[in-house]
Amino acid sequence: FDGRSGALDASLTDAFAHGWADLDGNGRPELIVSPVSPELSWGPGLRGYELGCADGCLEQRWALPHGFAPAATLASYERDNLPTARLLRTSVTGAGGSQDALLGYREGALHLLRAEAGALQSVATHPLAEGESVLELGAGFALLSDGRELQLVEVGADSLSPAGPRIPI
Repeated sequence: FDGRSGALDASLTDAFAHGWADLDGNGRPELIVSPVSPELSWGPGLRGYELGCADGCLEQRWALPHGFAPAATLASYERDNLPTARLLRTSVTGAGGSQDALLGYREGALHLLRAEAGALQSVATHPLAEGESVLELGAGFALLSDGRELQLVEVGADSLSPAGPRIPI
């Protein structure tokens, strides 16, 4: 929506918006969405759209159709059966400076997702214990929990590494 007039700028059907991040590093943030079926069930993958043309169209910049899921799909559902939108967006520093990145889930592992050579790719993985997910995300770390233990994981430009032993809770 236009902030001044309230007019609709752009729209996507059959998608749930998780948030914004400039993952391709072009200075224009992408709207990050997951597909949703007409029955309001989740589809696999993530997609990134930018406002493109002068009349406000959304152009798809990248897609991860291979079963990646953001944290919202693993989080508990609110009272009205709507998922809590929680995009695991972080900033990592590498040789090219600071860059936005995402954490996503796939096949029992946590993945660090960054734009590489014009495509969003998994550049690091960390295996997850049964029922484990990201509890908190901060500058350079992710705190994981399965309800029984905590695990601190360092988030680097190309790495996800345990930062110590698992701690019983």
